Amino acid sequence: MDFAHLRAALTAAGLDAAVAVSPENFYYTTGSYLVTQRSLRERLAMAVFPGAGEPAVIVCGIEESFTRQTSRHPDIRTYVEFAENPVEVLGEVLREKGVSRGRVGIETHYLSWHYALALQRACPDAEFVDCSELFFGLRARKLPHEVERLEFAARSTLAAMQAGMQSLRPGDRERDLAARLKHQLIDSGADEVGFLVLGTGPRSSIAHPIPGETPFRSGDAIKIDMGGLYGGYYSDVARTFGFGRPDPRKKDRYRRLAEIHRSVIDLVRVGARFCDLFEFCKGQFARHGLSFHMPHIGHGLGVELHERPVVEPTNTGLVEEGMVINIEPIFFDPEDGSGYHIEDLVLVTAQGPRVLTGSALDVDMGWYGD
Repeated sequence: MDFAHLRAALTAAGLDAAVAVSPENFYYTTGSYLVTQRSLRERLAMAVFPGAGEPAVIVCGIEESFTRQTSRHPDIRTYVEFAENPVEVLGEVLREKGVSRGRVGIETHYLSWHYALALQRACPDAEFVDCSELFFGLRARKLPHEVERLEFAARSTLAAMQAGMQSLRPGDRERDLAARLKHQLIDSGADEVGFLVLGTGPRSSIAHPIPGETPFRSGDAIKIDMGGLYGGYYSDVARTFGFGRPDPRKKDRYRRLAEIHRSVIDLVRVGARFCDLFEFCKGQFARHGLSFHMPHIGHGLGVELHERPVVEPTNTGLVEEGMVINIEPIFFDPEDGSGYHIEDLVLVTAQGPRVLTGSALDVDMGWYGD
């Protein structure tokens, strides 16, 4: 995070301070990735950014040592879990920073009603407003070190997926392949598996199938969408493969989708409107004779799996240099029940789009397990 950009955003929004309270924005603004903040919602961690003065970080005492090692900001405050209310400590910090009577931004979509009421009692003269859009805006354009991490994560995930497919053998079930994919993902450098959806045959037409007992059959499609967390940043890669003897119809459908995928990526350029990218993709489906039923065809990626911008029909915003966007057309074949999904991570540069996944964007469908 660029602290100067955050302060400029505070001024533009008319805020005297902003408080990051979600796990994603706490990590983004401090550099401290607290595992328990994701799993224990009552164990709040917050970062306070006044318009003037230095930031302050508030964590549970049990997380103090790790936060001091990793935080960009040295002012660390603690509270005793169960004995102290963390938002009362937040109120003390806001008063100390001279903003307890001002206009304070906080992530209202994350803070529970219980804590929101306690915060109002702690600072009755403050005007609390939602600042989610402020953080979304800051995170939309990635800094060089973020691009580097996202590129490593995307390439590592694709390599893990390809290694998993190489291991596929007759008699395997979805769960068998999923177990190996997860193992490969961790071996590739992921700190944890973020998600894994996998379906074969008719189950490939499910949007987000959980791997089950279904065995792989010759000629079936295998749709995989998976990602991990690499140093607090997500990967998100999707591919569709085939099992056993290649099916000409499936190869043809995949080729059409891959051509659409490449043509959309080529238009992810500075100044393009997201709604126009969506409509172009929709038109390409019609031109290639494929049915289209998608609410969006891409999204930002970073400390959250889906970040701004989202490539959807109502988004009239413009593509900007430094944005990192997943492009992901999906096709469900109504005739044979197969699903096809391709997803690649794209960096917007002044020279045009650069695919961070490292894929050659091959139009040929890979077949394994025979």
